[in-house]
Amino acid sequence: MKNLKKFSDFINEAFLDDKVLSTFGAIINNRKDYSYSESPSIVSYGNPGSINKTLVPIKNTDPKNILFIGDSHTAIKNKEGKAVTYTFPNILKKELEPNGYKIDVLALGGMTTQWMLDNLPNQLKNKKYDRVYIYGGANDAANSSITLDKALSNIQKMVDLSRNNGADVFVNQGYIIEGENGKFGNWKKMSISGTLLKKQEEWIPYIERKKELQRRIPLEIKNSNFISPYDLKGLTSDGIHANSEGQKIVAKIFSDSIKNTSSSSENYKSISSPRVGPAGKSIVIGDSLSPNVAKCSQADLISSTGGSSSLWKGGIAIGTLLDYVKSYGKTDATIKNVVISIGTNGIFGRSTDTVNKLMDELKKKFPNAKVLVVKGTYGPKATWSPALTKVSQTTVDNYYSDFSNKGAFVVPTAIGNQKDAHNYTDIYTTIGKEIDANLS
Repeated sequence: MKNLKKFSDFINEAFLDDKVLSTFGAIINNRKDYSYSESPSIVSYGNPGSINKTLVPIKNTDPKNILFIGDSHTAIKNKEGKAVTYTFPNILKKELEPNGYKIDVLALGGMTTQWMLDNLPNQLKNKKYDRVYIYGGANDAANSSITLDKALSNIQKMVDLSRNNGADVFVNQGYIIEGENGKFGNWKKMSISGTLLKKQEEWIPYIERKKELQRRIPLEIKNSNFISPYDLKGLTSDGIHANSEGQKIVAKIFSDSIKNTSSSSENYKSISSPRVGPAGKSIVIGDSLSPNVAKCSQADLISSTGGSSSLWKGGIAIGTLLDYVKSYGKTDATIKNVVISIGTNGIFGRSTDTVNKLMDELKKKFPNAKVLVVKGTYGPKATWSPALTKVSQTTVDNYYSDFSNKGAFVVPTAIGNQKDAHNYTDIYTTIGKEIDANLS
């Protein structure tokens, strides 16, 4: 851990040369396996690259003046002023500026959120922006002397400064951190040089801190919209930075968010009080937690009485839900979203085949619907079921990955570690915002 505080010096502009990325240092190998934390607090992901609009209306629906704030993931110059040509802002400049957009960048490799915050006032003093994107925190997470609370505080201050300047603000949560399941955040992939960070034990805490920061951003940052974690498909040479092809994926996500976020205040509904209504544009189906999901979101139960015709009932697992959908008596093309609460009663026992069949049946019955899935309850506090107290985060992530692989949006926040998930707690308010932000 002692060397982590030097990590922000290590992740600097040298990494921004794609040729350097492919040859920098020796890849760590021949080390023992490491089991990641199985705490339910570790972030997991829904559909990658979702434009996660919260209940913050967008004022500037046609943003022309845009500022990107960040570190090496965003920088278009190094500290010496030499151009860095393959990062996503360069791609956006080529795509958008001929069409009347103006893209500015406040970013340097190796910089923390404190540097970004210190330099932002001068940037805002000289220009008024329609849209500000903040993509920072990786170097904070890699520095043991910087708390995540401090990083979040800096991000919030940047949000506030930008809004006071008249801009709509988006905070980018960044790419999906795969760990040993992929390339991004996999210590076996990461290359090192010199005396810094030679041991995997020094990488793992950095990776876990980055995951935790990513999880906390949409929960704690106020008055901002968000871009949810996205899949860069292993397009990295060092396990940390996207290579030139990966940067194209990032550019597409940002381009879509710039061009496709027009909205006004009437498009947003506040989290409502408890209500149950007939099937409308969005419905909630699943287990006994479905009423709470309906309460916190803009989706409704088909009926307040649970049963097969309502597509929800207490105590059911995914197999029973599949039977309910199969026997549902009609095809309804008016339903635009189906929100599923499932997994808890089956103790997240994975059955890819059942998930595939359920998704296929939903497509038949609700052909125009987007499917969203809410992760159930599990963790040490769920003592009403000893089996749930022992469920690992890996088990949960694997369970819901089958839904994601079939095209469903997995809501980022889980109901998670609750003593009694049938009690309506603040976690449902957070889940409701994430559902509403991603309804079709």
